[in-house]
Amino acid sequence: MATSSPPPPPAPEQTGPPLTLETLLQVLQAAQSPDPSQRQPAEQLLQSWEPLHNFPTALHTVVRDVNVDENVRQLAAICLKNCVIRWWKRRPSGGVGDEDKARLRVALLSGMEVLSNQVRETKHEQAGRVDPQ
Repeated sequence: MATSSPPPPPAPEQTGPPLTLETLLQVLQAAQSPDPSQRQPAEQLLQSWEPLHNFPTALHTVVRDVNVDENVRQLAAICLKNCVIRWWKRRPSGGVGDEDKARLRVALLSGMEVLSNQVRETKHEQAGRVDPQ
């Protein structure tokens, strides 16, 4: 008797505004505010988005966008790390889907390659400054 895989878990209920790139950028900026009345709701909204299957991909998009403020990109990277730690394994309440995992793996590895190239270029520039030939 053939067994079929269980159906995917239902999508988690969305609280607050829907996750769009524009909204994510605004919320990441608000999460850095020194004003607790702005920061705390933004932090709560970021946590409520963690189980959404497209949240890590959206965060990664922000991290890679050189036109976004560096502090916002850094917070997006921290949120991405936390989301992967908490939600990489799917749960009934949400998590990172298989398609998103595959996309993230490729994107993160290509990002590491770009970073490696940048580090290599920086080393050559620094070496030229220290030992000009």
